[in-house]
Amino acid sequence: MKEPFSFSRKQRLGVWVLGVILLTEMLYLSILPLLIKPKPLVWNNTAWHELLSSLEKDSIGYPKFQPQQLTPFNFDPNTLDESGFIRLGLSAKLARTILNYRAKGGHFYQKEGFKKMWGLHPDHYKQLEPFIQITTASTLFQPKQCSIELNTCDTSQLIALSGIGSWMAQQIITYRGKLGGFVRKEQVQEVYGFHSEIWPKIKDQLWVKKKPLHKINLNAATLQEINNHPYLHGSVALSLVNYRKEHDYHIATLEELRQVPLINEELFRKIAPYISLQ
Repeated sequence: MKEPFSFSRKQRLGVWVLGVILLTEMLYLSILPLLIKPKPLVWNNTAWHELLSSLEKDSIGYPKFQPQQLTPFNFDPNTLDESGFIRLGLSAKLARTILNYRAKGGHFYQKEGFKKMWGLHPDHYKQLEPFIQITTASTLFQPKQCSIELNTCDTSQLIALSGIGSWMAQQIITYRGKLGGFVRKEQVQEVYGFHSEIWPKIKDQLWVKKKPLHKINLNAATLQEINNHPYLHGSVALSLVNYRKEHDYHIATLEELRQVPLINEELFRKIAPYISLQ
């Protein structure tokens, strides 16, 4: 009878051969370093240049950015056109970025403001900085004598205001439509993209004529219609719809809205002119 865990003659022979192979490998790996001598590194000029070149690469293996030499001339970043920025040596993409910034009401009041322009390399700014000539604020942003009624004006009238470009003018008209009309001229400051520094320059040229507003009938409007209003969108709209449902789809008075979750006193005063309960 064969004993447990015993090996046959062939198995013992196989183990013996495997042991010899492993022992031979170990001896070979131990002796090999003694047989092969590493070639000494000669630090000649070529080797030094190769080392320095490798050190000039950044952590991901790309060469450091070397800004191109620009062709600067005296310019005002508030008035220079796209072709002018390209003649300076800036990319067409950066030129369009600057013009878009200006179209949205942006202005450069000091040289340092141009330095913050997205996409402008610091070394490029250093080349251009001595040539930047910004017109004084008193002459560049002198208010134009005009009076604009916010509920009837069009974009061409708004563009006449200092600091209001075509894009911002369209934003104001669009916001007026979503509101249902302006109640106070200060509401212009709520328009997306409106820069706070523009308000002091134009506030005395704006006024609001009392006229019927487009109101939302909370007892009949859909969730989507309520949600479209700038003061009622999101969770406020959902809260209103749920409150209406809990009261048999009928809200009797505006004062009831004070009981709706998420409508505080400040929001109530803002939405009251735009609500009807027919």
